[in-house]
Amino acid sequence: MTTSPSPSPSGTNLVVDDQELATLMWLTNRTSEEQKSLRELDDKLFSWAATLFITAFGALAGIKGLTTQEWGPLWRALLCLGIIGLVAALLVLASQIRVSVLRKGADLERLMSHMARNQQQQWSLSSADIDNGLFFYIRWGIITLLGAITLVLTWLTFS
Repeated sequence: MTTSPSPSPSGTNLVVDDQELATLMWLTNRTSEEQKSLRELDDKLFSWAATLFITAFGALAGIKGLTTQEWGPLWRALLCLGIIGLVAALLVLASQIRVSVLRKGADLERLMSHMARNQQQQWSLSSADIDNGLFFYIRWGIITLLGAITLVLTWLTFS
């Protein structure tokens, strides 16, 4: 009676571990790229918003010299509500992007810790969010301030 040699359990685990490690590496790279893309999206949104408000300052300064008629309080209020709505929408978009960046960061940390457990070695993860959100709040606080200045200038320009 002959029996066929069975593969050793340790040899099978190595193949599974290598496949699992390759999958984890792919997921880690993918998550890191998604996080980087979200950060770039946040940068672009900030740049666009800052450019919009700085351009509005120039436009309002140019309009102030050209117009001599006064707008009614209803029209000024509508313009101001539009600016408030724009600033609110920008802040909501920025916070949604930030939540996504934080979620991707947590996913990345979980993947890295899982890979470290499988390989019994330390994987270093450099966090790009070392400011703990302070940069986010200062940055979008500036946009809120620019929006408030635009709001005041709009009210004064058309009064």
